[in-house]
Amino acid sequence: MVEDLSDVIFELSAAQGPSQPNVITITRTGYASAPDATGNMPEVPGESFTATASVQPGAGRQLELQPEGGDAAEDVTLYLVPDRPDRVILPTDRAAKRRGDYVTLGDGQTYEVVEAHDWRATAGYYHCVVRRRHE
Repeated sequence: MVEDLSDVIFELSAAQGPSQPNVITITRTGYASAPDATGNMPEVPGESFTATASVQPGAGRQLELQPEGGDAAEDVTLYLVPDRPDRVILPTDRAAKRRGDYVTLGDGQTYEVVEAHDWRATAGYYHCVVRRRHE
């Protein structure tokens, strides 16, 4: 069961009160329509959009469930609402060799979406786990 916490989440997202929400930038990597000689889909310029978010440290039990090779200390939990209702948040898809959306938080760091749950129909927001990227 999913509980509607949207009022609480928007209060948590306020940087200096409810009138100043925490706005983050999400960048989607684009991919060519055909694979290259190695079978990978080449990256091409994608799109960027914004979302209102509550940024939380990763929770212990949730982080235990992360994919192998992940560093739980690098993970952050987001509850977010994209700027438009038709926006979809995409996580990493290893089988499709596709990177997840990139999220730039207020600390200036870039994170990759490794898990995304669309709870908009029941709670009005996405629940995501993002992992800090090291360039």
